[in-house]
Amino acid sequence: MINSKNCTVTIYIGETAKYKSEDKGKIKTLSVGEYGEGISVPWPFTYENSKKIYNDVTVTISDKQYKVPSYKGKMIHQYPQDILCHELVGHAAPKVLGRDTGYAIENENKVWKELNYPLRKNNEKDKE
Repeated sequence: MINSKNCTVTIYIGETAKYKSEDKGKIKTLSVGEYGEGISVPWPFTYENSKKIYNDVTVTISDKQYKVPSYKGKMIHQYPQDILCHELVGHAAPKVLGRDTGYAIENENKVWKELNYPLRKNNEKDKE
């Protein structure tokens, strides 16, 4: 669990993620496998200066690998720790700290570049 004065990011390993929907606060369940073996979901949120601020984010990853395309056209095996990196820098941090690039994979590639890992091909659908 990561705590700050404004938010908490909680990390789970599992096959499903639960979250409170904006539709009357109903609890819904998502299959982590349908989201690339990792998902970040906001919990309570507030509005500050007309901007939605997430107070807490729950990150759930599975213990499975996932393949993603690289810029060079090859497939990259992503392990749970790689998927966790994507969820934290690409989704959880921007939700609680504010937007960065706008795209989760661009944020993830910043980490991979520093570690000299193959860079992922951007996916327009994978926004912060």
